[in-house]
Amino acid sequence: DIRWLSAEVGGRVERVLVQPGAIVNKGDVIAELANPELMQQLENLQWDLEAAEAEQSAELTQLESQVLDQQMAELNREAVKLVRQACPDGKYVAGDIGPSGKMLMMGEVSEDELLAAFTDQARALADGGAHALVIESMGDLAEIKLAIEAAKSTGLPVVGCMCFDSGADLDRTLMGTTPEQAAEELTVAG
Repeated sequence: DIRWLSAEVGGRVERVLVQPGAIVNKGDVIAELANPELMQQLENLQWDLEAAEAEQSAELTQLESQVLDQQMAELNREAVKLVRQACPDGKYVAGDIGPSGKMLMMGEVSEDELLAAFTDQARALADGGAHALVIESMGDLAEIKLAIEAAKSTGLPVVGCMCFDSGADLDRTLMGTTPEQAAEELTVAG
């Protein structure tokens, strides 16, 4: 008894899995078909899925970063409040802003991103009750200038310092800035 079978989709026969005359049951695979259009659609869908997963991962990372930023601001505010409570009368509390750990020149962070981060930190320290802000341990002149700009936006006094621990004579910052260059640039920055 010969029966003709039709496939739900078109394609070319790639491989026959059942020999002529063999008994087959409902659900048995008797041949594998190939359909280049369906294969291309599948590949496109897989790329779309990977892109959607990457976008979801990026959004999750961004949300986690926002939560950490909020926690950082709260920690800075609370730390200053606690130090103020322990500080004897007539003494002052300075909020501390350190380097970001990211390199501007390498494109790890943009100037706008750094300025926003430093501004958030400076505001949190000021909101906590700091009397002044100290920007310390900076090795990149561009980064400290952004931190100074952010700190000055609070209206508090600002102190900035850089680390000169590089070069043959240990008289340069990590980025090659000399003390003379730093003094000149930071004086202009305020």
